[in-house]
Amino acid sequence: MLSSRIMSASGLGTLLLLCALLLWLVRLPRRELHGTSLTLLRCVFPAWRFFEEIAEVPRLSHRVIEPGCAPGPWVNTLHAPVRTPSMLFLNAAGNLHLAQQALVEHLAAQLEDASQADAARTTSYRLVQALVAARIRTDLAHSTKTTGQYQFQLCERGPASGGPLPFLSQPHTL
Repeated sequence: MLSSRIMSASGLGTLLLLCALLLWLVRLPRRELHGTSLTLLRCVFPAWRFFEEIAEVPRLSHRVIEPGCAPGPWVNTLHAPVRTPSMLFLNAAGNLHLAQQALVEHLAAQLEDASQADAARTTSYRLVQALVAARIRTDLAHSTKTTGQYQFQLCERGPASGGPLPFLSQPHTL
């Protein structure tokens, strides 16, 4: 009886020590990871700080440029899905939207680090380009217009938006 109390007390002490160690690790300042390989390695380890700061996310817009015509209006590329009660159990559309928005945020972060000439060679740029092309093809599925070009841009959201980010893509062929 006495030995079981001693074992439970030592187990409780170990648990408290581990909790204190975890709390100390969480309070340490974070270091920024630079480099693609280190960023990929970050995916292996869990993130304990989910929301470091609340910031405005960039908005992805596109426009279609038909041959011999002026460029069309800018259209919002990503649309949040309409929420339904069934999304509590299965939310494929919401998860897809979040993944697409994360891709846009990743491109915006890469644009801050690289020049515009280098941006077109990044994987994020090509993925966003493919995302915009797929959205345009979906929108034009019932239309006879299948030729032309398109452009996309990243804009700041919110009331304090300063207009487009310093990025506007080059025209791409549909």
